[in-house]
Amino acid sequence: MLTEDEKFIYHSRILYYKQKMFFLFVMVAKPLEAPQEVYESVTNNFFTTFEIPEK
Repeated sequence: MLTEDEKFIYHSRILYYKQKMFFLFVMVAKPLEAPQEVYESVTNNFFTTFEIPEK
């Protein structure tokens, strides 16, 4: 989910896996020096670094 208001941009992901819920959240203050597409790319790369190990 990507939302914003007059002060911040919020990017979050919710993952439900094996009866557990994980919530990842990134908040960035405005104004951003980079275009919105760059911000989305960087936060998506951040989110993909998390792994859920198999037992």
